[in-house]
Amino acid sequence: INFTPGPHHQPLLRREKVRKSLHFPHWVIDVTTVMTSEPQARGPDRQQDVRWRPPVQANEVELELDRYYLGENLDAKMAGKRHKLWELLSDFLFAARDLAVIAGETSPLVALPSLKPPLPELLDETTRGAFREAHYHIEE
Repeated sequence: INFTPGPHHQPLLRREKVRKSLHFPHWVIDVTTVMTSEPQARGPDRQQDVRWRPPVQANEVELELDRYYLGENLDAKMAGKRHKLWELLSDFLFAARDLAVIAGETSPLVALPSLKPPLPELLDETTRGAFREAHYHIEE
């Protein structure tokens, strides 16, 4: 934005932002670097002769849930229809928790362990049948 302050404006802060948005199917993560400077001294012109202190860097992470999917699932739940509200909110909160843990790391992340491939059948048919019988209204 090209903005020129008028004679009645007085600069109090200067903020410069660089934002990277990561779009996922049901939410967006915005990672922003913010450089903030404050005026150190002003010359007689007050607008042209502002000297700025060195900028201070801050980092922001925003996680926004897509209101369309939230609204659709809330409406379906309230109408007694099939919905995925629990899955949507759980995935969203788990992503927020994982981002908070990563942000709190004081050293570089270690390499992830290599995992064995999953078994072809995680549950035997007897266990699956018992689940179906006890929770017939929940999809497997």
